[in-house]
Amino acid sequence: MSRTKPGQRYALIFMLVSLGLILSPWTFFAYAQDKVRTLRGVSFEWEIANVVRIRPSRQYDLVWSAGLFDYLNDRLATVLLKRMWSWTKAGGTCVIGNFHASNPSRKYMEWCGDWCLIHRTDDDMRQLCRDAGIPAERVTITHEPLGVCVFALLTK
Repeated sequence: MSRTKPGQRYALIFMLVSLGLILSPWTFFAYAQDKVRTLRGVSFEWEIANVVRIRPSRQYDLVWSAGLFDYLNDRLATVLLKRMWSWTKAGGTCVIGNFHASNPSRKYMEWCGDWCLIHRTDDDMRQLCRDAGIPAERVTITHEPLGVCVFALLTK
């Protein structure tokens, strides 16, 4: 992705998972707000809302979701992805992350942690994008270095 430019607006959509007493959603947002204050020329708008009910009044240069799609079946993921795409400005980027089907920690997560997620392959991510009406030439599939997560980078 390109460097930030003055006046760009970002929407970050997260599924907050409470692990013990580590962070409450409010502590997370306070921490995140404190960290982005140091970024010059970048505008963040903080909306705390249910992802199903949120109705942004504008479009954004970057719409990013991490830790949410892993919990959504394909039908719900497609509905949300359509909405996120509509929140992305022309020339902007929409990013969705998901645990990859080849996640080497999957069995440990499920057996020991009782943490069952919907893991997706590259093709599954492409299918979500197709089902959401996003043109194939706008979709790039990539992975983080360990290959645990897959990302769909969508350029509008």
